[in-house]
Amino acid sequence: MQLRDFPNLVRLMFKPWRDAFVYSGRSTRSEVFAFYLLAMLAGIFDFELAGLDPRWIDAGWGALWAVPWLALYVRRLHDQGRSGWWALVLFAVMALATLGTGLVPQSQDLSPSFTFFFWEFHPAPSVAATVLMIVFSASFLASFAFWLWNDTPGENRYGPNPRDADPSASSASVA
Repeated sequence: MQLRDFPNLVRLMFKPWRDAFVYSGRSTRSEVFAFYLLAMLAGIFDFELAGLDPRWIDAGWGALWAVPWLALYVRRLHDQGRSGWWALVLFAVMALATLGTGLVPQSQDLSPSFTFFFWEFHPAPSVAATVLMIVFSASFLASFAFWLWNDTPGENRYGPNPRDADPSASSASVA
């Protein structure tokens, strides 16, 4: 990457915010990685507001960022010729595995632990906790694989390949 490519990177970083409610069309891996970089940069800031529970802030911050991530994920699946319903299925599996952790016996010594929004879990080592962790990890890895999967060359039922567009036209439409 050269310095002259920096404005295009910044456009790609903020494109998912502009298209936060657009679930049609296709998105490239470059757009995903640029938005991930923006999310990591934004995650550096820790918001401490007087009088507010930090868990409320974290939950709101996570919900705010989930909106463009979901739309971007659906468009990325479209780029591979897949239905956007895959995103819902993978999210549901991860959410059920996470919430299912609250149903397994909890440890008294409070370690290991993890927090999901307002719930803090301390699952005791058990078969159920292990199965839930495997299910969560498998769905997370499948989700990550879909981010990296190659696109469908040319046009598919979700639209033209964004890589085939004229570079000057794509930068003009992003601006």
